[in-house]
Amino acid sequence: MFEPLDFHNPLPLYVQLVERIERLIISGDLAVGDRLPTSRALAGELGINFNTVARAYRILAQAGLVTTMRGRGTTIQMASYGGQNEEKKDAPLRILTRSFVSMTRHLGYTPQEIVETIDVIVKSEGEQ
Repeated sequence: MFEPLDFHNPLPLYVQLVERIERLIISGDLAVGDRLPTSRALAGELGINFNTVARAYRILAQAGLVTTMRGRGTTIQMASYGGQNEEKKDAPLRILTRSFVSMTRHLGYTPQEIVETIDVIVKSEGEQ
């Protein structure tokens, strides 16, 4: 299920893992209630430290995408939903935005810095 991480990528391994899990949720490959491997099991599979996996799981939990319960593991809490209505159509956007905000806050950026940066990028994309 989890492809190897790119150790030459400048993105930290935990960020790469968060992005992979987000893509699995958005694509529907992971659904509400699906269990993720334990931190130790996934770390062994990927050849990384289990603290890296635990950090990724914490970020996903802060974003509301997963929930971790001692003795029960980590499960998907929110999923992308197919369909035509606006709420279902916007689910992937909400998933990505929550995760992005959680990661950037975790890196120390203020809400104002995040919004200003997004505004600059959106405006520059509109000019292209």
